[in-house]
Amino acid sequence: MNEELVYQPLRRDGEEIRLLDLQPATRSGDTLRCTIRHAKLHKSEYVALSYVWGQQTKNKSVIEISYKRNLVEYIESKLHHDRAPVTYTIEIGNSLSAALRCLRQKNTVVTIWADALSINQSDKGEKSWQVPLMKLIYSKARMVHAWLGPCHDEDNRVISNVRAAFNLATTVWDLAKKIQNTQSLAFEENWLEACFTVANTDTNNLQQLSSQIERGWANFSARLCHAVISNSSLQSRIVAVKALSHVTYFTRVWILQEIGRARDLMFNYGQCRMSYQPIFLLLSLANALHNTQYVPKVLTGGRDYDKRFLNCLAARTTCGQNRSLRKVLEVAYFETPPLHQAGDLRDLVYARLGLASSSEGIEVDYRQSFQEVYVKTARFLLTQGFLEPLVTFRPYKFLKGIAADDLPSWAYDWSAKGLDAFSKYNASRDKSPQVSFIEYPSSRFGYALTLTGVKVGQIQSVGKRFSTTIQAAGFRREAIAIGRLQGQPLPRSAEQKQMLKASINRAYEQLGLEASKADIEELFGDYLLPLASFWSWWLHWIIEIRTLTTSFCAPQVMQAPSKSIAELLFRNLKGPSIEGSFRSMTDPSALTDLQRWSTMLFEKDDENMNKIQAKRMSALAVALLESIFRSAWGMRPAMLDTGRLSYIPEDGALQDQIVIFHGVKAPLVIRKSASDTYRIIGPTHVCGVMQGQLMDANLPSQRYVLV
Repeated sequence: MNEELVYQPLRRDGEEIRLLDLQPATRSGDTLRCTIRHAKLHKSEYVALSYVWGQQTKNKSVIEISYKRNLVEYIESKLHHDRAPVTYTIEIGNSLSAALRCLRQKNTVVTIWADALSINQSDKGEKSWQVPLMKLIYSKARMVHAWLGPCHDEDNRVISNVRAAFNLATTVWDLAKKIQNTQSLAFEENWLEACFTVANTDTNNLQQLSSQIERGWANFSARLCHAVISNSSLQSRIVAVKALSHVTYFTRVWILQEIGRARDLMFNYGQCRMSYQPIFLLLSLANALHNTQYVPKVLTGGRDYDKRFLNCLAARTTCGQNRSLRKVLEVAYFETPPLHQAGDLRDLVYARLGLASSSEGIEVDYRQSFQEVYVKTARFLLTQGFLEPLVTFRPYKFLKGIAADDLPSWAYDWSAKGLDAFSKYNASRDKSPQVSFIEYPSSRFGYALTLTGVKVGQIQSVGKRFSTTIQAAGFRREAIAIGRLQGQPLPRSAEQKQMLKASINRAYEQLGLEASKADIEELFGDYLLPLASFWSWWLHWIIEIRTLTTSFCAPQVMQAPSKSIAELLFRNLKGPSIEGSFRSMTDPSALTDLQRWSTMLFEKDDENMNKIQAKRMSALAVALLESIFRSAWGMRPAMLDTGRLSYIPEDGALQDQIVIFHGVKAPLVIRKSASDTYRIIGPTHVCGVMQGQLMDANLPSQRYVLV
C-alpha cells in the first residue's frame, strides 16, 4: 500500500488540472475509489467541491486512488518496464471523505475537482500557479457543491436544527414566490437585492413599510417578514436558522471565491440538499428577525447570530461587477468581525484575489512567508492610493495580530482586525498622497515607505493610560479587551461601593466641586451599565486632562482649553443635536454635574420620581456613555510642544512626533528610528486639526522615510 500520493507534474502552458473520477458504489459505507487524471481546464466537464478541510489529524478516512498517466508518460513507463497506472491507498480528512460520499452515485462515475487532491499541496511551486486558476475552475464548473457538514463530532441538537433550517428554507422560498413574481426572483441581480434588503429590514416598523411602499424589494421584504412573524409555527421554527449560520463552512475565507464564482451552487448537509437561493434568503430573513421580540430568546441566547454569510452574498455581487483588485481588498479591509479564517495566513490575502476582475499587482507565491505576502499587499494598496490601513487603530497587543512585530510599521497585518476608528476624519484636507518606496537594505523586507507630511508637533507631556485609569475605577481587565461598559459587573459588595464612593469624593475635592450624597448614592442603582464605576473613571479622566492643560502655558491652550477638552471627550458622538448639547459642556462643573447628567440619562416614572429603582437608562443614554468610554479607549492624553491637546495611543511617549501625511485621514504618531527614519506608532486625535484646519496655514511639508 502506498501511503503517500506521488503526483505527476501538470503542464502549466495548457492550464492543465487534475480531475477525480469518483467510482460508483451501492452502499454509503463502501470504500471510496477514484481515478485521478490530467485534463485541459477549458475542455473539461466536472463539478467542483467547496468544503472545510477541518482537522486533518482526527477521524481520518481511506480512499483508493488510481493515478492515470498521460499517454507520453505511459509509453515511457512501458519502455522502462514500469506498471501503469499506479494505485495508492491514502488517508484523507473526514470532511472531504463525507463530501465525496455525498456526491458519489450508485451507478455512474462523477467527475470532481477537489483542491486537497487535485493540487499537490506539498509542491509550493505548483500551488503558486494552480491557486490563481481556481477563479476559472469554480466559474467553469457545471455545479459547485458546498459541503456544510455535519462534522464527525457534531452535536445532535445542531444536526437537528440545521436539518430543520433546510426544511424551513423550502417553506420560506415558497412564501417568497407567492409574494414576488417567481420569474423576477430567478434573476441573480434581483435575488441578491432581495436578500440584502430582507437582511437589513427594520422589523419593528413593518406595518409602515408595507403601507408606504407599494412596489420594490422593501415592500417584498416587509411582507415576507410579516408572513413569518404572524405565523406562530414559523416563528418557532426560525430559531433553528442560528445553527445554520454557525456551521464552520461560513467561517472559511476561501468560500467567498468559490461561492462568488459559481455558475450554480448547491448546499449539502448530510442527506439534505438545496439550491443556494432559498438557503441565503432564509439566512437573510433570520438576520432581520433574530434581534426582535418576534423570535424566541433561544435565537439570541449564547453566541450571536453569525452574519458572515452576508459576505458570501457580497462576493457574488463583486464577481458580477468586475471590480478591481484594489476595490476587493478595500472591501475586505472594512469588513466587520467576526472575520473569515484560513489555516494558512497567506490565504487571508490570496483567497480574495479571485474575486477581482484581475489579480495583477499581487502574484501568488507560496514560497514566500505570510509576512512577505502582507508586505507586498501593503505596497500594492499604498501605491494604489488606499491609505486607510495607516490609520488602523491597534492600541493593545491582543489586537496587533500574529505578524505585527515582524512587519514594517506601514504594512497592514491581515491576521487580525484593526479598528478603522479614525477614517471619519479629514486632517489632510484631501491633499493628494505622494507615495513612493525606496530600497532600504537595513529592513528585513528591503523597502521603506516615503510620504510627504506636515509636522503638527512633538509630544512634550503625557497623562495616564486609559488601561491604568479604568482599573483604578474598579473595572476588570476584560474592559480593556472589549472596550465596552455593557457586560461589566456592577459593584455589589459593601467594600466595593465604599471604595468607589471614596474615589468619587476625592475626585470632586480635586476639582474643587461638590456632589450631594444622594446624587452619588443614585449611581449605584441596578442599571444596564456599571454607572458608579464609569463615573469614578470619568472624574479622574477629566482631572488627568485638566492637569495637562493647566500645567502647560501655550497660546492654543490658554485661548480655549475647555473647548479642546470637550472635543477630546466627545469626539465619537454622532448627530448635530447630540454633539451640540454635549460639546457645550466645556467646564468641569458642567462635565461633572450629576443632576444635569441624571436629567439626560434617565427615564423616570412620574409616580415614583424619588425612587432610585424607578429610574431606567434610555437606549440613547447607554449609547452615549459607550461612545464616551470608547473615545478614550486605548488612549492617553498628551500635550504637544505647540500647545495642542491630543489623544495619543497608549504606546505613545515623550519626544514622539505627530505628523499629518498627505492623503492620510488622521495625524500619525511617529518615532525616530535609525538613520533619519521613523516607525508609525498609531493614529492620534489632535484638537483643532482633525478636519484639515492646519492645512490652511500653509505650513512647510517634508518627506519622511517610514520603516
